Amino acid sequence: MPYKALIFDFDGTVSDSSEGIFASANTALAEMGWPLLDMPTLRKFLGPPLQQSFMDECGMSGEYPLSVNYYGVIRKGEEAGPGGLFLDWIRSEEGQACVKQAGYIELGNPAE
Repeated sequence: MPYKALIFDFDGTVSDSSEGIFASANTALAEMGWPLLDMPTLRKFLGPPLQQSFMDECGMSGEYPLSVNYYGVIRKGEEAGPGGLFLDWIRSEEGQACVKQAGYIELGNPAE
């Protein structure tokens, strides 16, 4: 019988993604001006959702609705990936309407 779906737990089962998770967490913190985390604290990021880990381990409140669910860095050469797509959307008219509706200040036109 052919399978209709394949479900697996990638992190730690198929691949050791810890190095990328650790680097991404500290890069996001550095970009936001927060202190970097030590290895024992970073290990606590393995498993739970990143939003929860940032709240638990860094004391973030989770109140800013647009940044809470997306912590990422767009690296040179990866502009067409998920981070770049998110940036394109947040700069769009629809994205800026969401920013305004959430009570935050919209971005100016980057071309101006």
